[in-house]
Amino acid sequence: MLEKWNYFLAGLIGATIIYAFIILSIVFIDVIKDKREESIKVKETGSFSCEVFENVRNTFDSNIIINNGKLYNISLDLKYSNEQNCKEISDINITKVVNNYYISDDGKVYTIDENGIKEYHNNGKFPSYMMGEEIVMAHSYGSSSEYKYYVLKTDGKIYDVNFTREFHFEDGVGTYKYNLAEEKVYKEFEDEKVKSFDVVEGNVDFVFSDKNVYINKVTNMECYQYADVECIYELSLNDVMKASMEDVSYINHLERTIKYISANKVYSFEV
Repeated sequence: MLEKWNYFLAGLIGATIIYAFIILSIVFIDVIKDKREESIKVKETGSFSCEVFENVRNTFDSNIIINNGKLYNISLDLKYSNEQNCKEISDINITKVVNNYYISDDGKVYTIDENGIKEYHNNGKFPSYMMGEEIVMAHSYGSSSEYKYYVLKTDGKIYDVNFTREFHFEDGVGTYKYNLAEEKVYKEFEDEKVKSFDVVEGNVDFVFSDKNVYINKVTNMECYQYADVECIYELSLNDVMKASMEDVSYINHLERTIKYISANKVYSFEV
């Protein structure tokens, strides 16, 4: 009888130790997570001055388009020689951006390089669908043989749009014709209007709305440990900026660094 009782006590103690270990592991993981979130520090990196900034209509990486369609460069670090953090680079009425192509209100396509802005002859480079008045910006994704785009429209929603492509040869000129195959909302952001977004390696990696910022994060940490485990990503609300979103007027997303403007100050943090 005593032997059975000893076995019972040993089992009870062992189970208690295992249970305690599980609880402590969960607590430890939460503590590490909290510590990491606490370690994300927002730093003020400078002041910001741009006389046209209150008239911004759209933002595209380091460029802004103001209400009259003029295109400006933004520098969040050094000022330009005009003593401003913005500089006009085009007085053409730009209405939208598709990949790195800028489209004016009269349907002309432009590119920008170190020598300035110049007209580019599309010749089927992308679908005429992108010329629609409701299009704000678009990023292609997928392989070169696929014709897939994430498209931001004036309704503040991102759409996943797919096309098929046919080659046409008329009057000695060859061109491509795109046919709309599928169009659907990429992701619902309830009661929010998306202002800009970015695509990295075929995935929507960053979303800036009128209320929140979302950043693509890995959900299965074991993909960092094993070569045969593919990383799974999910757009996650960024809590670091949530409290100050009402005052944020511009955000620049470069790899894992976020820079933004609030009350004429420039801030940054790593994600």
